[in-house]
Amino acid sequence: MSVVYNRAVLNPRRHVVRGLIAASLVLAMGLGVPGTTRPAQAASKPNIVLIHMDDWSPKVRGLWSNADRTPALSKFVRNGIEFRNATGSTPLCTPGRANLVTGQWGHNNGVTTNNPTKYDPADNLSIKVRNAGYHTVFGGKFLIKMEKSFQTRESVKPLARGWDHFDLIWKRQSSNKAYYYKYLMWTKSGTKFYGTKAKDHSTKVVAQRVASHIRNAPKSKPLFVEMSLFDGHKPNLPMKQFVGHPKCQGVGGWSGLGYNEWNVKDKPAWVRAQPKLKAKSYPLRKACEEIMTVDWAVQKVQNALASQGRLWNTLMIFTADNGWMMGEHRLLGGKRVPYATPIPLYVRWPAQVGTKRRMETERVSNVDIAPTICAAAGCSVPDADGMSLLPIIKGNKNRLDRLFVYEEFLDSVPPAPGWYSIRTTKKYSTSRRWVYTEYRTGARELYDLISDPGQLRNLIRDPEYQARADDLKALLHSQVIEPDDVRWGKIH
Repeated sequence: MSVVYNRAVLNPRRHVVRGLIAASLVLAMGLGVPGTTRPAQAASKPNIVLIHMDDWSPKVRGLWSNADRTPALSKFVRNGIEFRNATGSTPLCTPGRANLVTGQWGHNNGVTTNNPTKYDPADNLSIKVRNAGYHTVFGGKFLIKMEKSFQTRESVKPLARGWDHFDLIWKRQSSNKAYYYKYLMWTKSGTKFYGTKAKDHSTKVVAQRVASHIRNAPKSKPLFVEMSLFDGHKPNLPMKQFVGHPKCQGVGGWSGLGYNEWNVKDKPAWVRAQPKLKAKSYPLRKACEEIMTVDWAVQKVQNALASQGRLWNTLMIFTADNGWMMGEHRLLGGKRVPYATPIPLYVRWPAQVGTKRRMETERVSNVDIAPTICAAAGCSVPDADGMSLLPIIKGNKNRLDRLFVYEEFLDSVPPAPGWYSIRTTKKYSTSRRWVYTEYRTGARELYDLISDPGQLRNLIRDPEYQARADDLKALLHSQVIEPDDVRWGKIH
């Protein structure tokens, strides 16, 4: 039987977000959590720190869960909230970051590829948060291909709107080092070149500068900090002090569900064309060294917050711009595919939710992060496709009022053709978690992620599930594709 849907609950960008933000704002401004300490701090506006890495899958969460190896990041696991079913709406650097800070799907904010000129600086989350009374700090990677699209200092200035400090890794001076070494940093006071010494590693520089800005911030204002790190992105260069680190020597490879899938007959043609992998697992030693680099940076920021008495009432969000393929379905490395949307997402906020470990299984998206930040800060994102996660973070709810999260990659870049997809939430079904995907070629996929988390059995041709596939197709097209006039992009 087909489900009758209420459009007001299905398209939050048009109908629901304003009300949810207002309700969440009331909670953010006044309500504490029973049993937490320091209630006076809990009642004030929180500091907000957003930290995101580059190209990480949540399947390697064990890398940042070890307190001996990653003491700062492991606190997110041991003392924070993990959103186990978080995804990015577009698995690519620039769209992923644009979606994160605008709260909008790529086809709505205009950023569907690695073209930073499509990003509208008027959408800067920093503008909204600064107008709410915050001192704002940015450090690291903003969008990709900056040096090609923003070639002069003047052309970068619009991107710095709303930021009191904007320390941008701007121009690469050596392609083989990416943005880890030999780069130019854009700041509001000028530009500075960093070379190849250990002290020049971009993560070290960014963390030190962000920490310095925190220590020198006006004590009368709450802080909003975004630290955006390259770690995880090729060529995968950890800080030199962690290269060959003994704590990573015993780390093996990953060969979990879906790795080097032996039977892909039920998959679309582009997956069937992939050869079997020769490697028995995806190597993780270098990733371990990189996550130790990230941990070093996070500790720097936390120390700066603590030195100013800010850490207790800081809402900290730790995530990645997009996911990454580690050999699932024979796809070794890369993104842009519907299997690469899962991302890590953790939250810590001792003043409001205490320090007890919690895992949330509601399906959430990176487009929820901007509405969440604004709800906590006292601003709004009226055109958001995402929803505030504050009701879940504060323990008032365990699900949001929507049936799905939406994902897309509208261009066609080998190996995959363009696609769009929905993943259902607890509101749609408490016993099943469906993911339904359509490709521009006409191919389709349907998986039940509870009984088949590795997506090994495509149910799209199974007669038992035809009604379900038809229902999800109707939901996708009636609530996103037709109303938003979604169009396929280029074929590369």
